[in-house]
Amino acid sequence: MSNQPLPDPAAGVFTTMLVLGGAPVALEAHLARLDASVGTLYGHHLPAATDRRAVAAAADVAAARLRLTYLPGDRAVEAVAREIDPAIVLPGRDRALDLRSVELDGWDGRHKWADRRLLEALEHDVAPAMPLLVAPGGAVLETSRASLFAVVGGRLITPRAAARVLPGVVRAQVLELAATAGLDATEAPLTLAQLAGADEAFVTGAVRLLEPVRSLDDLPLPGPGPVTALLADRLRSRWLAPAG
Repeated sequence: MSNQPLPDPAAGVFTTMLVLGGAPVALEAHLARLDASVGTLYGHHLPAATDRRAVAAAADVAAARLRLTYLPGDRAVEAVAREIDPAIVLPGRDRALDLRSVELDGWDGRHKWADRRLLEALEHDVAPAMPLLVAPGGAVLETSRASLFAVVGGRLITPRAAARVLPGVVRAQVLELAATAGLDATEAPLTLAQLAGADEAFVTGAVRLLEPVRSLDDLPLPGPGPVTALLADRLRSRWLAPAG
């Protein structure tokens, strides 16, 4: 585990979203989550023009990562769009992830902290794998930049948001899509042992949307299966097809 401190709320909070064809994807949902964090942490709301600032930053960019950062000292929002390779969105089996578990005490994942020193240090420590945050006792939380899902005994499980996991926008979409597809999907505790024995595993995030997982702590996991494929197709139809 890194010796970096836990995130400093004074640095602010942010949300990141995908931009396609010059328009932010799921902008309202991202603003609602960011506004909830601002209200909880700082006792007020996002500036009224935040949505217009986001739209302006995304204009004329074919594919990008748009980050909106709330700066509590100024009560202002910074909007920065950076172009991306569209191929990173919904990557296939050839870009599956390797996860490395890292025990982290006191992690509060309800908010997307602008102070990312700890997470960046963990990413450096386990590269080229992605750090998987685990609470003392073995409860799986989330990765350094994504929500985790696993198919265990035919059931799709993602760790409960509660006080330790970010209520991600794509995470919520996947739960909704799974329900409409008739899958047995739930928020529930998930242990490292369960994940190691999972039939499938993937992570979700705002830019890459859904990425399959191929290993945990150097232990191979089964490749992308029918649940991963189904939900990737549903996300593609919902967000990528309309954007062309």
